[in-house]
Amino acid sequence: MYKIIPSKHVQLSKSIYGISGVILRILSCESLTVEKCWAEYNRSFVKTGRVKYHCSFDYFILAIDFLYMLESIEINSKGVLSIETN
Repeated sequence: MYKIIPSKHVQLSKSIYGISGVILRILSCESLTVEKCWAEYNRSFVKTGRVKYHCSFDYFILAIDFLYMLESIEINSKGVLSIETN
C-alpha cells in the first residue's frame, strides 16, 4: 500500500512524497513528457536499484498531481513537465 508520506511501516520509495522527489530529480536535468519521465524513472531508478520498490504508473501520476498541486512543477499545453520557475 502506498501512502502520501513515509512512516514507520511505509518506506520512502512507497510514498507519494518519495516518488515526487524522484520525479523532481529527473526533471532537474530536463523537461520531459509524462511518458518520457516514466521511462527515465524505470531506466535510471528502478533498473539500477536506486529505488527499492517499483511504483505503478497510477502512483507515478498521483505523484505528478501532488507536485502540480504544490506548484512545484508545471505542465504545458503539449504535456511537457518542467520544474516551476516562479
